Amino acid sequence: MKILFVSILIFVLAAAVVSKPFFTGTATEPFSENVSSQQPAEASTSDYRAEEWPMAFHDLRHTGYTSAFPPSPLENAVKLKWSFTTGSWIYSSPAIVDIDNDGSMEVVFGSSDENLYALSGENGDLEWVFSADNVIWSSPAVVETENGKRVFFGSRGGKFFALNADNGDLAWSATLEGEVVSSPAAADIDNDGVVEVLIGSEGIRWGAQPVENGKLYAFTADNGGIEWIYTADSPIHHSVPAIADLDTDGGMEVIVSSWAGTIYDILGENGQLSWSNDVALDSPAKYPTSYSSASILDVDGNGVLDVMLGTDENSIFLYMNSNALRDVIPLPNQVRTVPSFADLDNDGNLELVVGLHEGENSGGGIVSIAAENGQINWINEFDGPSSSTPAIADIDGDGAIEVMIGNDDGNLYCFNGKTGELEWKYSTGGVIRSSPVIADVDNDRVPEILIGSYDNSLYVLSLG
Repeated sequence: MKILFVSILIFVLAAAVVSKPFFTGTATEPFSENVSSQQPAEASTSDYRAEEWPMAFHDLRHTGYTSAFPPSPLENAVKLKWSFTTGSWIYSSPAIVDIDNDGSMEVVFGSSDENLYALSGENGDLEWVFSADNVIWSSPAVVETENGKRVFFGSRGGKFFALNADNGDLAWSATLEGEVVSSPAAADIDNDGVVEVLIGSEGIRWGAQPVENGKLYAFTADNGGIEWIYTADSPIHHSVPAIADLDTDGGMEVIVSSWAGTIYDILGENGQLSWSNDVALDSPAKYPTSYSSASILDVDGNGVLDVMLGTDENSIFLYMNSNALRDVIPLPNQVRTVPSFADLDNDGNLELVVGLHEGENSGGGIVSIAAENGQINWINEFDGPSSSTPAIADIDGDGAIEVMIGNDDGNLYCFNGKTGELEWKYSTGGVIRSSPVIADVDNDRVPEILIGSYDNSLYVLSLG
């Protein structure tokens, strides 16, 4: 592996800007800006707070960041705390939530053995298992509804499931048009006081006649009633819905992308299209063009949210003020991960970190980019492609942010967020396409790192 520190300016925005800190919040609550609570200069026992990781990429805007940090600095040596082996490889990323309100965290994830597992965070003991109809690539979302916490996920058999979180019993299910590879997101998208859950489908099902158009479904989370369905131009493959009030009009919008490379802004209140854009640079467009999901952040600090999306055409598209295409940031490789973001160097500005897939001269890697101007801060090259979305945290409590990412070479890597220097790596026995998750799963006041592997195992790692 080579570490390259690059200072080439790729794109400079029309004016110098200072971005605000990113947004934190839960699956169903509005996000708030709070600089001091996000990335402490010094970790202390009184500052520590446990934090759940309830859905793919942590939250509705796909920050990939958690404010969890240990109460005192830890030795930077990674070790296995416990692992759990399933009957097949693991693509799904876990959700970390206290599903039964007993004060202890549980770990919920899917496997290609067609089962969804809920494990004790303390020791990995099985609490319940639900057998689905097919392979599970979808990462679960755990959401509070009118009838308690529910676990939502999809299967490649075209089913979408809602389980009672405390015992794994089926609450409701729906048959969608095509396989479900995407992961769900949940929020009150129409301001009616009731949580909705959203999921995309491919329009293609194993052993069935292919359908050209994927769909985005909005269900009432509590009972599975369909609120609306939006039809895309091609399969909604890995794209996970991102949700926010993009135009500050008080209404929520849903951002999702299709396999052919169209990004959609859909109104939460009625499922109607607000705007769309084709991110294909080639003509005719390559197919597929987008495996990534969008991230939502305020790049220029004007109080209006912006959208970023990676593509298979070696680029990240930046939409300023939600819908105006401002820049196309070129990169050396395909981008099949979500742009995670945080202030990695404590300078008051946001940085993006994305995994790099295959390229002409590289097997893959990870890159840090200044969100305000598109400048590459550092790049790390791997032997294999990265389909794993980075997770961001001060994992060792030293006041500096770390970035963690999995790779097809079977390793989970941890880098210094400011410099890109490798701090440690952990080797599994298989390809890693699951995304790392960070949370204190065992109430020891120290956050753990969780990752699934194609060696059929889920790993829970810690430092110290």
